[in-house]
Amino acid sequence: MRRPYIVASSDIGPNWREWTPNELIKALDHPIARMGFRADMNALEACDLCVLVMPCGRSAPLERGHAIVKGKPTAILLDDGEPELMYGMADFLTCELTTLCAWAKGIWEDALGLEGIPDADG
Repeated sequence: MRRPYIVASSDIGPNWREWTPNELIKALDHPIARMGFRADMNALEACDLCVLVMPCGRSAPLERGHAIVKGKPTAILLDDGEPELMYGMADFLTCELTTLCAWAKGIWEDALGLEGIPDADG
């Protein structure tokens, strides 16, 4: 997701990689964490589609799940990682970035009711 600022766990407290579950729970209530969470949720609510790029961080599957529940088109750009049957929930699966871009272009064309958006080459 694109946003004007990045909130990192290190902004909330030191040694964040070693936080216990209880420390994580407390950290999620920190004002910076709440601001970052709200920014991410606002971006998810505003997105036209959601792409999971493998390999991904731990929150990415939750974000994709939220997009699925909201009825947004979802895709996964696969890598050579461990296969997962639940990837079948995605609207589109591919290993190629160009194929993913063509799929996304089609989603936007449909949403805008356009016959076709010219490529950069014309």
